[in-house]
Amino acid sequence: MGSRFFTYLGFFVLLVAIPCPATTWTVDDDGPADFASIQEAINAAWHGDIILVQPGTYTESIYYNSLAITITSTNPNDPNVVADTIIEAAAQYAVTFDFLEVSDSVITGFTITGGGINCLATSPTISHNIIRDCSNTRGISGSFDAAPIIEYNEIRNNKGGISECHGSIRHNTVTENDGVSNGGGLDDCDGEINGNEITNNEAKGYGPAYGGGLYSCGGTISGNIIRGNRAESTNSAVEPIPITPTSTPTASWTSSITPNSRTPGLPNRTISIPSMI
Repeated sequence: MGSRFFTYLGFFVLLVAIPCPATTWTVDDDGPADFASIQEAINAAWHGDIILVQPGTYTESIYYNSLAITITSTNPNDPNVVADTIIEAAAQYAVTFDFLEVSDSVITGFTITGGGINCLATSPTISHNIIRDCSNTRGISGSFDAAPIIEYNEIRNNKGGISECHGSIRHNTVTENDGVSNGGGLDDCDGEINGNEITNNEAKGYGPAYGGGLYSCGGTISGNIIRGNRAESTNSAVEPIPITPTSTPTASWTSSITPNSRTPGLPNRTISIPSMI
């Protein structure tokens, strides 16, 4: 009896020690697949799994549930596939990361609309998406030191572009967003901001509104194109206004900034500013 018990125990330990192979789950709203909704697939998934979503419109608000999974369209590099694979928010946000997700929690290759992406104390990877027409939320919102990796997205026509996200923000197009107060394009983002086009955004609201393009962004800001941005309270596309080199450096700048529509007559220029307040 004792030897049989230890045999069973050893077999159980062996099963626990050997990781299960990753599973690819399929989702299709109107065809044969494992699931008809993305959230159902998430609920069945485990760390390392891939959820492959066919083109269609998925009216739901999804939660990652702390899983290190990749949710992807059939081809994130094909603009037609991205345009045709839509997550339309059923609640305030279309996608929520709110329980310890890090960079191996990935969303890629979708059009996200009606409500943006919310990152609460998390650091997921958000790439190759179109985030548009979110009238009640910013395209991507962070809080409690969220540091998502945000790259190769188009973020347009939302109630603000990106807010309180402190990870790297690279190679995105952030355009035609109307911030509810400060920072029509980016607001309070302190990570690397590199290679983005931040254009035609506006900071406006019921009170003072500053920084049509960027507001209160620290870290390294380089290689960006910043143009055509507006702010109701000032003529500046970038706030706070850079001050003298004697101040304590908190951000380094090498970005091409062209005048916004309320500051005519200034030449195009590349600036390198050692500090911001």
